[in-house]
Amino acid sequence: MKKVLGDTLALSIANFINRTKSLLLIPVIVGSVALEGYGAFVQVLLTARLISSLASLELPIGFQRLASNEGQPLGSHLTSVMLPTLALALAGAAAMFVGAAWLSIHFFDGGFERSLQLAAVVVVTNAVFSIARNFLRARRRFKEESVLTILYEVLPYLAFVALALATGEVLPGIVAYVAIDAGVALGAMVWTLKD
Repeated sequence: MKKVLGDTLALSIANFINRTKSLLLIPVIVGSVALEGYGAFVQVLLTARLISSLASLELPIGFQRLASNEGQPLGSHLTSVMLPTLALALAGAAAMFVGAAWLSIHFFDGGFERSLQLAAVVVVTNAVFSIARNFLRARRRFKEESVLTILYEVLPYLAFVALALATGEVLPGIVAYVAIDAGVALGAMVWTLKD
C-alpha cells in the first residue's frame, strides 16, 4: 500500500509540474518573444508531437504491455515495438522536414520554416521518450518515470526560455529546446536499456 501511495504521489507531482510550467513561464516568454513568438513556439512543438503520435501509431503503448514480463530484457522487444516505432518516427520526421515549407506557408503565414525543420527532431525524440516511459511503466518503476518525465517536459522548456530571453528570438530558443529534448530522451532510453 505504501508503494502504491508513493508511486501515485510521484506521478501526481510530475503531472502537476508539467501542467503548471507553461502557466508560470508564459509571461516571461511573451515578454521576450512577444505573443506571436510564443504562439509560433507552441504551434511548432504541437505540430511535431502530433506528427510523432501519428507516425508512430502509438506503438509504444503496446510496448508497455509487452515489456511487463519481468523475465524478459528490454532487448527482446527491439523487433516487436522499438524498431518499428523508431522507423515510423524517422519517416514522420523526414516528412515534417521536407514539408516544413508547406506547413510554414499554410499554418505560419510564411514564417518559421527553419523552426519546423529543427522541430522535426522532436518527432523522433518524442517517440524515443515514449518507448522509455512505457517501459518504465510496464516494469512499475513509477518514481523513475516521474523524474524522467519532469526532466523531459521541463528542461527543454527552460532552455527555450533562457535562449528566447537572451536573444529575443524564437529560433535560438527552439534550437535549445530541441538539443535538450534530444539529450533527455536519449538519456532516458540509455537509462532503460541498463535494465
